[in-house]
Amino acid sequence: MSYDYRSDRWLAVSVTKLETALTVSKEQFTGIVLIKAANQENFKVCCVCQLSIQSCLDRSGRISYEQSGETFYIPYSNIDLAEDKNPSSAPNEKNKVTFYIATNKKTGHMWATCVKKADVPSFSQGVVCSLKENFGFIERADVVREIFFHYSEYANNIAELVLGDDVQFNIQTRNNKEVATNISKLPEGTVVFEDVSTEKKRGTIAKIAKDRRDGLIHATNVTLCDESFKLSKEKRDKGVVSSVKESYGFLQILSDTSSTGVGDAQLFFHFNELYESTNTPVVVGDEIEFTIAYDPGNKSKPIAIRIRKLAKGSIRHEQSVSSQTYTGSVVQEPAVRTKKGSNLTSETGLIQYSVNGRDATVVYMVKDADLRYGDKVSFNLCETKRSSESGGRKAVNIKLLSRLGTRQGFVCSLKENFGFIETVSLDEEVFFHYTCYDGNVGELTIGSLVEYHMACRGGSRMSAENVKLVPKSKGYIEVQAPILSGKVSRIINSNPSNEKGDYCGLITVESNKSGESAVTYPFGIISLCNKRCPPDGTQVEFQVAQVSGQVDRAINVMVVKDVVNGKVDSIRGPTGFLDIENREKKVYFRLSDIQDNSTLHVGDSVQCVVVTDSNTSRTSALCVRKIKASTSFSNTEIETSERPQRLKVKVKSQNTTSEGPKVVLIRNPVGPPTNEEARKSTGFAPRVHRQSVGKALVA
Repeated sequence: MSYDYRSDRWLAVSVTKLETALTVSKEQFTGIVLIKAANQENFKVCCVCQLSIQSCLDRSGRISYEQSGETFYIPYSNIDLAEDKNPSSAPNEKNKVTFYIATNKKTGHMWATCVKKADVPSFSQGVVCSLKENFGFIERADVVREIFFHYSEYANNIAELVLGDDVQFNIQTRNNKEVATNISKLPEGTVVFEDVSTEKKRGTIAKIAKDRRDGLIHATNVTLCDESFKLSKEKRDKGVVSSVKESYGFLQILSDTSSTGVGDAQLFFHFNELYESTNTPVVVGDEIEFTIAYDPGNKSKPIAIRIRKLAKGSIRHEQSVSSQTYTGSVVQEPAVRTKKGSNLTSETGLIQYSVNGRDATVVYMVKDADLRYGDKVSFNLCETKRSSESGGRKAVNIKLLSRLGTRQGFVCSLKENFGFIETVSLDEEVFFHYTCYDGNVGELTIGSLVEYHMACRGGSRMSAENVKLVPKSKGYIEVQAPILSGKVSRIINSNPSNEKGDYCGLITVESNKSGESAVTYPFGIISLCNKRCPPDGTQVEFQVAQVSGQVDRAINVMVVKDVVNGKVDSIRGPTGFLDIENREKKVYFRLSDIQDNSTLHVGDSVQCVVVTDSNTSRTSALCVRKIKASTSFSNTEIETSERPQRLKVKVKSQNTTSEGPKVVLIRNPVGPPTNEEARKSTGFAPRVHRQSVGKALVA
């Protein structure tokens, strides 16, 4: 600096050019415009000239960008645009831009420079992650974010779109929110979220995966190595799969010693515990290795975890086969075989046999023999080393001696999806499901003759299977012509829980000849004409028939209705009671059971049929017919309707024979007169207003 005395001013001398105070980053960044710049002023001018930074910030735009997992915000102005300085071509809010970061060395302030719109692809890709009633969400492949879409934006039929489908779409901003438009379906596997490295690591991590969207690295395709069991000294047990369901199953422990002392009990396991991926599912009989743990929800329930399949024959255990041959019959078959596969939900059945005069049961494997309920078989007992008194014992070397033949019976009940069959021998009613019927269920009616096989599937109660309808031409019911009369001496016992007595009912026919005993005939549901069980002691008529060489049975059983006489004791609303001859108690009846549309009054003589309900043991009268009217109602000209119950007066306790003054009706009440002359001649005089009378007196 120098001072000029003539002009009295300071002068700059020896002026040299200084290096610039601005630095621009070499790395290009990508961000999103949050606030659009509103003026032409350059932010770096404020920084170099040290103008008011706050005033520049208020008029500049904002860009947000991510780096190393953190979000930063940086200002910019329209002069910092790389391509066109015209504000009309500047990027708008929510636009994706690329830029460099400029820094002032003196002040340390930073701003975005060379700002330009990023190359946005015409279509974005993603995977459908949620479907609602009329909208859904797509997980985007470019950013870790979901985007909304409406069903109307899908080009094809929306019913074809399911969760997990790969799609491409355009992005539009509506109501300040991004939405997907012009959605179309892509081939499966087009959208990839992760890049899996080819390098394989040894240890707890099998492969390294890097997310394309945010660069996050994580482990994938993790498998458990056998060395982990040795390092942790984990006790492993071995066993065989005994049953398989849809997503879980049960296994039988075959190790000589168990880590938890579970013994021979079956363990539950879930398919998620199979840590080795395999194309073949677990089936009954597979040998596996596992660890025994306790269910977190039930500390007393052991389960199998960390399951690994073993090769066939890996498990070896000592076993002994008895030389003695036993004979028995099948009392329980294995569970029903599924239609979609050959797996059984239970692979064991039960054989009942006698040893030392006592009945015993032993299991058999379905792979050893194909048996049915009731089959006679011979077998040997196989007992393993670790089997207890009853566990670990099974039947081997099974030979079929005889097979239970086909049975026949009559359909006696049809429900919504099941029914019951009455055996030909009238022993019992057998349950059957419509899925066990071979044919159209609509062909079945009450009384249809069918043939079937007996089976016991996973329970204690037997049921009918392979039910087939027997053609009418093959029916062999021989009916005898005469009609007999008898009395029901025992009702049908159709309740399976009631073990008292036999199933069939009995009808007793008394002999007319002296010295001859009464004859009884069995009957069932099919024997009844109206399929209603008559109560004990009911008089019936029937015919005798013989079915398939069995004993004679009663068919076409009809209740004989004895007509009795009585009188109407009382009537209360829609019901009443009758006083029947030779009966101490009154009999209940309904007015709807009155024949000939006649009207009954108390004291009328009637004829009716008395029946007793077998379920409630309540006696009632049916087919009530009026034969003689009561003397108090003999005059047919007097027709009065019965008063309502709420208006009735109880006069039974009053003494009507006492002498005294009586009230006699001399004139019936009449309504108001209709003409003017009658009004003047009868009734009261017209009403006189007091106000008008007062005025007249004053006048």
